[in-house]
Amino acid sequence: MLTQFILRLLQLPEEYEQDKKQRYYLASNLDREAAETLSKLAHENDVLSAEDFMARALITQDVLAEKLRQHRIFRLPYWARELPIRGEELYPAFFVDPRYPLSSLEAVSMALRASPGERKYRFFTTPNILLENKAPLEALADGELEQVIIAAKAFRRNPVSTV
Repeated sequence: MLTQFILRLLQLPEEYEQDKKQRYYLASNLDREAAETLSKLAHENDVLSAEDFMARALITQDVLAEKLRQHRIFRLPYWARELPIRGEELYPAFFVDPRYPLSSLEAVSMALRASPGERKYRFFTTPNILLENKAPLEALADGELEQVIIAAKAFRRNPVSTV
């Protein structure tokens, strides 16, 4: 799906610029595909239950709720099939990974505003043309916060064209 979209984008950029419904449909499909990989991610400990997340982040339920309200962090949908922790809220483990500065992750999450969690997750983990085809997580690990914020704002406006 992603490969097909990129090939069409390269061949017909004007057509995609004009067809917002098509872009919305493609973005929604990409989000759904990303969310459907949650089962694999849960098995690989790339996502954490709320309890595990709070324990590793050393925060309380109140702090977690406040960070969610401020869009500093996000949760992932629990509707994905075959999750080993079905029905629980899931949080990306990269928020508690020492390779990535928490303040940078939170700043990028805030730049994405109220985008759905699966869309935010896709942004953080997918190579981005505005970041020289690096995933935002890689760019953050390299200290490129300003460029990632710019890419996040572009992605928020058009969640298809920057992948």
